[in-house]
Amino acid sequence: MVLGPSGSGKSFLLRAGLVPWLRNTEDPGLRPATIRILTPGPRPVRDHRKLFTPAEGPGDTWLVVDQFEEVFTLCHDAEQQREFVGLVLSAQEPRSRLRVVVGMRADFYARCLEHEGLARVLGEASLPVGPMTPDELREVIVKPAAAAGLIVERALTARLVVEVHGAPGALPLLSHTLLETWLRRRGRTLTVQGYEAAGGVHGAIAQTAEDFYTRLAPDRAETARHILLRLITPGDGAPDTRRPIGRGELATTRCAVRDAGPETVLHELARARLVTLDDDTVDLAHEALITSWPRLRRWLEDDRERLRRHRRLTSASHNWHERNRDSGGAAARHRTRRGPGRLFHPRAAHRTDRAGSRFPQSVDPRETPAHPPRPSGHLGPQRAAGAGARRNRRRRPEDDRGRHAAASGGLP
Repeated sequence: MVLGPSGSGKSFLLRAGLVPWLRNTEDPGLRPATIRILTPGPRPVRDHRKLFTPAEGPGDTWLVVDQFEEVFTLCHDAEQQREFVGLVLSAQEPRSRLRVVVGMRADFYARCLEHEGLARVLGEASLPVGPMTPDELREVIVKPAAAAGLIVERALTARLVVEVHGAPGALPLLSHTLLETWLRRRGRTLTVQGYEAAGGVHGAIAQTAEDFYTRLAPDRAETARHILLRLITPGDGAPDTRRPIGRGELATTRCAVRDAGPETVLHELARARLVTLDDDTVDLAHEALITSWPRLRRWLEDDRERLRRHRRLTSASHNWHERNRDSGGAAARHRTRRGPGRLFHPRAAHRTDRAGSRFPQSVDPRETPAHPPRPSGHLGPQRAAGAGARRNRRRRPEDDRGRHAAASGGLP
């Protein structure tokens, strides 16, 4: 299990380090039958169970589970969490022909300790990813540039090393800053002047986002706000995290653009390098955007409770739907409280699903994309009424306001 803070380079280590090394190894004992890469998503068992079936042929099947923290941040079904952890631990069986490597943010370490098997793995096979040394940072800056035929001013290299060394989550910030500096290069040279114009390490992402947002027309700006908020899971005793979703969830996003749907604004966000589009999946380009862009932080704080309520209700709706509409079981497992004695009932949530939600198909286990599609769910435009509210018509005004907010038009 590879552990490290957000932005420490865990995904780079796994995807750009381990995977290419495995593909090129001459060691017959390590040469894989196939390599599969996944991120858990909101329904990890349903979507990835088949990937834990070893491939035919000589060698073991290597399974890289990146961003394992999604088991805790995106999947709210305790039963699915336990079952997925069991699938991961099944690689310990001598005849499994599976080798599983997990990457996870270190701030979710304690959540793993709640599972006996994961706690044992952490004690026996964990690899911490700490901060890079100044020499390592210098190589990260200079060598990729040299491979592309570019030159980095010595003064810029020295300044970047000083500003990045020891800074939490530095690598995504450094990556974005170098890209923005390259866009402002002089010939083949990345300069201090271009670096300062980009906003520096701590301001480049925020400057990129703010410049993009302020150039949008008011209707497009409002739609961009709704899309970006959809891509974040508000932390509950933990930091806020990115929330990859399927495009189908955005189909009913409240859109202020009169002549186009949210897809138009989504592509503008992608061109601005604020989101990534991978097949059917939409994701933030940098998790660092959540903490580095003040405007986005304000949006999150203003809508935090509504976003939490929406995420819990969406998860309850999906889980109920997957259990063949077993309303009793789902209601017991997925209560989303509105206040004393009130809850959103999955039966009501299902009515919104039929209004326009799309559920992507499972991943083909024989395919090994770098970023496999991840499913998502969305509540359609119909109003989701609470089960208690249907039995008791004496609502308080604030209850009605919250109930209306749960519809697509009231939530980002």
